[in-house]
Amino acid sequence: MNDPIFLRMQSKAEAKARIQEAFWPTFAAGAIYVLPITALTMLSMLLPFVMENYPIWLDAVLYLVELVFVAPLGYGFGLYCVGRSRGMQVSAFAIFEPLGSLHEFGRALGVSLSMAVRLLPLTVIRVLLIYAVPAESALVAVADILILVVSLAESCLQLAMSAAYNLIYDDGAIGSWRAVGEGLALYRGRLLSVFAFLFSFLGWAILASISMGVLLPYVTAYQSVAFARMTDHLRFPEQNQEQPL
Repeated sequence: MNDPIFLRMQSKAEAKARIQEAFWPTFAAGAIYVLPITALTMLSMLLPFVMENYPIWLDAVLYLVELVFVAPLGYGFGLYCVGRSRGMQVSAFAIFEPLGSLHEFGRALGVSLSMAVRLLPLTVIRVLLIYAVPAESALVAVADILILVVSLAESCLQLAMSAAYNLIYDDGAIGSWRAVGEGLALYRGRLLSVFAFLFSFLGWAILASISMGVLLPYVTAYQSVAFARMTDHLRFPEQNQEQPL
């Protein structure tokens, strides 16, 4: 069944069961992935307030740091979540594997750059809205709404492109650009369903905030494992009740 509501509910239920089978390794994997991103996000938010004249090139430096250090962890985390979504026994430390292999490190950077290139138009629009509208302008409120819309669109596209990890998990020879493209194509015409999937985790996001981030690793892993399950259901509709091997 390809009903989006059914697939979302089924995938989330299966993800919970898969995580319960290995709760602490999955929580640890989520923490390993989340902590560097959280640190970089906080740094990017604090710097404009700390620095009197915040240079725009500093955003590029922070992105480069994220690309070199966080992208391999994100790649490892993505593959971990695919394996966990299929009930495989995977160590949380498998997330570090791209850092120990030049080939896998290159693939991780390739996936990250492939996603960034496809997101570039939206990223440019968001940056222009942030820097081109003066704080005293009457259009600030409109710009803020547009920034929110563009940011949501970026989040939906990025999540859709993360289906690439399912393809890479199944085919070690597939190219990064092709994997990201085919993952995105799988959700072409389904971006509203992707938004609904993201929105369904709003309550969990609020709980993660209330817990001062303690629950964030679990929420991140839960969302990623559930999305990997949903991706497999779309790729293998004939095996809708069983995970593909």
